[in-house]
Amino acid sequence: MEWEYGIVPGVEHYGCMIDLLGLGGRLREAFRLVHSMPMEPNAAVWRTLLGACRMHNDLELAEEGA
Repeated sequence: MEWEYGIVPGVEHYGCMIDLLGLGGRLREAFRLVHSMPMEPNAAVWRTLLGACRMHNDLELAEEGA
């Protein structure tokens, strides 16, 4: 995004990626993305990740995220 279009990803962009990864069942990858974000994750990002954990019954990751 940055190199081709000059758009710096914001927290909304990261939230969308976390949502897509979570819906696809790639919860560990989504969790790593939350921790590698260059900004502080907001409540919506955490809610998205926890919702994906609930959908996929991953209590262990949900506890780690909470």
